[in-house]
Amino acid sequence: MIALYTGRITINYPISLTLSVLAGFFWIILTEREELQQRRVQSEDQKAPDPFLAGIVALVVGLFTARLVYICLHFNYFRLNPAETVYLWEGGLSGVGGAAGALIGLGLYTLYSGGNFWSLGDALAIPAQFTLFGSWAGCWFDGCAYGTLTNVNPILLGTDPFGSSVQRWPTQGMGVIFSVISFALLTWVGEQETPSGLRLALSLTLGAMSAAIISLYRSDPVLLLGPARLDTWGY
Repeated sequence: MIALYTGRITINYPISLTLSVLAGFFWIILTEREELQQRRVQSEDQKAPDPFLAGIVALVVGLFTARLVYICLHFNYFRLNPAETVYLWEGGLSGVGGAAGALIGLGLYTLYSGGNFWSLGDALAIPAQFTLFGSWAGCWFDGCAYGTLTNVNPILLGTDPFGSSVQRWPTQGMGVIFSVISFALLTWVGEQETPSGLRLALSLTLGAMSAAIISLYRSDPVLLLGPARLDTWGY
């Protein structure tokens, strides 16, 4: 049994997540749209697969599945409080469910548009890191995904939603740093001649690996599977 924490997440998380998503779409416009227009002119195909639209579909499906998986994992609570299933501002998104949903959304758009899954995924690799950055930054502001207690004096200060002054592992700050490192690495890889799909695979791997490592230091309530958190196994 676990106790759900709801009702105290402030507006900082949704604002941070929204701004990071917008930054990701702006990145697509800057880096991909010009190339898309050139391909359309060359092929005279005005319905060529658009990474911007692919990102929108991936985002919508990803948010839906992130919430759906979270509700399913805490079904007993939401069965008694059904109205709260739509209270996204109170937190409650599954990172694993969101990533899986984004891939499903990308696949659906690929089938609809006739595009290449891997090339479209490459275009969304860096915007995905923007989204992760915004998620971790939002948790840093609001105290979600907080770390375990520690006697070590970390350089960064881990926050929690209780306003306490105890020392915690800076899980949110670790996530922000990992996202920045992943962004830098993916930017460098993007400047090289690489096989199609490599940036997508690398972005997924870096995001999952960092989240799995950070989960070992998290203390927010979650379902357990054997000796580890369920989300650790998921990542």
